[in-house]
Amino acid sequence: MCMRDMGMKRSEADPYLYYTWTSLGLVLIVSWIDDNLICGSKDNVANVKRELIERFDCEDCGEFDEFLGNKITKLKNGALKMTQPVLVQKFKDEFEILTQTI
Repeated sequence: MCMRDMGMKRSEADPYLYYTWTSLGLVLIVSWIDDNLICGSKDNVANVKRELIERFDCEDCGEFDEFLGNKITKLKNGALKMTQPVLVQKFKDEFEILTQTI
């Protein structure tokens, strides 16, 4: 069984991104080895979680604020902001970049 059996399509731009449209809107799954980040409406996410748990040996870890080194911030408008502060810091250190807030 795989994501395609669930009606998900694999992104041509990113092989770790799966998506589908339902009557509730777009649902996205970012899959890396045995970790999955599911984004979409509350009902879509619940449906996908339920289907994954039925098909695979997995558990629901609930909401989280980090995924694969990306910091995830939920904005007031419901959007998700993903940043990579560790990677940015590595670039700053490696290239001796100084930043200032004005």
